[in-house]
Amino acid sequence: MLDFHCFDHPESCLWSFSQAMEHLRAAGAWEQTIREQEEIQKEATLGVGLVYTYPPGIRRRPPDTSLGGCLDETMPILSQCAGKAMEAAGISPHEVHFVLTACTISNPWPSMADLIMHDFDMRSDCQN
Repeated sequence: MLDFHCFDHPESCLWSFSQAMEHLRAAGAWEQTIREQEEIQKEATLGVGLVYTYPPGIRRRPPDTSLGGCLDETMPILSQCAGKAMEAAGISPHEVHFVLTACTISNPWPSMADLIMHDFDMRSDCQN
């Protein structure tokens, strides 16, 4: 199992909670949603902290929501996380039998598992 905790994000992606909320307001997010996020943050029991990582596309005004922009920002993250997981397990990409990923976004999105498999050439041993 891996998650974005193993991604070494660049410092340029760090944003404070107040910067994130300011950006949400500027982007036209519902005020009720922002207030709920602020209430959750007050409790600080989720281990979230006061610094967040936001990719450059989201930080832009207006945000870059194109599929190409998303892929450009997502592939380095997927590759680094999957590479670290395989390294930690002591296996090569060709020893991986399947890749399972999950994502909480609701936008049309190519399979992250397929992106990882393509990036590490995991299908090269497969024959029809």
